[in-house]
Amino acid sequence: MKLTQHSWLVSLLGQHPHGCTLVEINDYWQQSSAYNGRPISRTSLFRARDTILNQFGILIECECHKGNSRYKIGNPSELQSDSMKNWLYSNLTVGNLLADHTALKDRIMLENTPVDTAHLRDILSAMKERVVLTIVYRKYSGESSERAVAPLALKLWQQRWYLLGCEPRCCKGEGFVEGLRVFSLNRIRQVSVGGEKFRMRRDFSPQTYFSECFGVYPGVDCEAERIVLRAYGQTPHYLRDLPLHHSQRELETVGDHTDFELFLRATPDFLNHLLVHGAGLQIVSPSSVADKMREIISGLARRYDFPYSVSHDHKTT
Repeated sequence: MKLTQHSWLVSLLGQHPHGCTLVEINDYWQQSSAYNGRPISRTSLFRARDTILNQFGILIECECHKGNSRYKIGNPSELQSDSMKNWLYSNLTVGNLLADHTALKDRIMLENTPVDTAHLRDILSAMKERVVLTIVYRKYSGESSERAVAPLALKLWQQRWYLLGCEPRCCKGEGFVEGLRVFSLNRIRQVSVGGEKFRMRRDFSPQTYFSECFGVYPGVDCEAERIVLRAYGQTPHYLRDLPLHHSQRELETVGDHTDFELFLRATPDFLNHLLVHGAGLQIVSPSSVADKMREIISGLARRYDFPYSVSHDHKTT
């Protein structure tokens, strides 16, 4: 089986949590747009299991019951907890499902994803070999600079790739956290892989580093804190369906509103994102974060010549 068939098989079993027999798999295979005229044999299916596990970390189990063998995804909980495996699994499943329905292309509307993966292969190679990169990076101001970066981690956020790196000298001693930088791949103009090696610090975890952040910017100038949000109208449903942060927890519903708590850094990108919900969302506490939001709203009001001033004496209920 080729890669196209492997991804098709993952997609099929993802749609059938109770599994499929080999006969059922071949019935679906013959209806697939990837069908090549040849049925899937038991031998090729077992070879595919090994390849899929090695390439994607997705385990396909074979369960025998009353003489029937059923094949299904064997590690669904791991796929949910591992962000990379979950992303690969989701994209394989959705991609192949859409590939079988290309006739509906005029009725299926997708977001346009910026193509900023030109340097992804070189960055991944440098991460694997632990060698320093030299990048030419252009800020939105138009200023370009060349710098040496030890590539530590990659993060996908809102359809854009970001590189977490540090100055090579900071990897060796003190000032490590202060030397960390986040680079948007779509603003990297040039990448060259050098020969200088770097060591990943054993006491550093990219997941932990970003765990108190909203998005990709760490906000090291502010501490993580408990933030209580009050949601009105339909907003509580949106927050339940798509939590703002992994720390989000629902507190209580009283009358026309529901309170949620989060533990993170109140960075500008987090506060700006809350504005998406408009009057449906209010910062209850702490008052310092609510004041930051008032300043943002005051600035918006001035843009539209609306008389609004920030009152720091305002008490949040």
